[in-house]
Amino acid sequence: MEWSGAQRAFVVETFLKNSVCDRHSTSLQHSFWLGRRDRNPTRNIILRWVASFRATGSTLKKKSHGRRTPANVVSVRQSVVQSPQRSARKHAAALRSSDATVKRILHLDLKFHPYKMAIVQELHAGDWENRVNSCQRAVLTSDEAHFHLSGCVDKQNFRYWNCAKDLFTARETVWCVVAEFGVWGPYLFEKDGRAVTVTSAHYVARLNELAVDAEEIWFQQDGATAHTARLTMDLLRGLFPGHIISHRGDIPWPARSPGLAPCDFFLWGHLKAKVYKHRPHTLDELKTAIREEIAAIPPDMTARVKNDFRKRLDVCIRNQGRHMDAIVFHK
Repeated sequence: MEWSGAQRAFVVETFLKNSVCDRHSTSLQHSFWLGRRDRNPTRNIILRWVASFRATGSTLKKKSHGRRTPANVVSVRQSVVQSPQRSARKHAAALRSSDATVKRILHLDLKFHPYKMAIVQELHAGDWENRVNSCQRAVLTSDEAHFHLSGCVDKQNFRYWNCAKDLFTARETVWCVVAEFGVWGPYLFEKDGRAVTVTSAHYVARLNELAVDAEEIWFQQDGATAHTARLTMDLLRGLFPGHIISHRGDIPWPARSPGLAPCDFFLWGHLKAKVYKHRPHTLDELKTAIREEIAAIPPDMTARVKNDFRKRLDVCIRNQGRHMDAIVFHK
């Protein structure tokens, strides 16, 4: 049982008056509404409170400031250097120190930070040249994403019990274009108010809604079948003559390169985090939230994204198309 400061003071005052450890005192029970079965302080506890009061003027425990001694700092450094993948808790157990002390030493004394390993897609040798070529152009980047009404699901820990394997939930398929001056969209793939599979005919219909002066602008898209169908490519060659970055385009778009696509490294993560804060319950509410959050993206935000995009392109060119190890992500 955790005794309050008032209870401890009452017991110490009673002891000093009577010089007796009356731990079964009815006055203590009556004063602090203790029941008959509530545990009273033991004789040793009372004597410890009295000794603490006489030594420090208080019966409360002093907060420990940890043991960040030079010897402990050296021990923690050696332990971490020897086993950098071990958790701070396991380091503390091995050193017979508290978790808080070890974490304070790591952060305050050693200036260490817990880095998380990032998993990236493996690049093939043929991707390097494509990445360099695509990085040397001013680009309008486009992509589509699914927004499920059920929101984001942790697939690792989620289980769905049903007699049939029918896990498809209501959703909207959204296509957007990211430019330096803003986000164009959302363009929805739907028929009679319901989402449809993206085909070349549906994609061409969305492209026809795109109004842009495309003299010096390159248009980027991924290699999805609807994007590279003959019907789609014929239209794109008319809209962006000689300026298409895509599979079967003027410059091949490098596969396995989400770090070079603003829709992947910025738009969809930002947009889904905002949309699902609305907790939409119907498709109409979902579509309204998507439109509102895209409209709320300020031009200065997309300008910063494009500036970061150009830095990524420069790093990719310097690395000859290989992974961009030096990229630092800023909010």
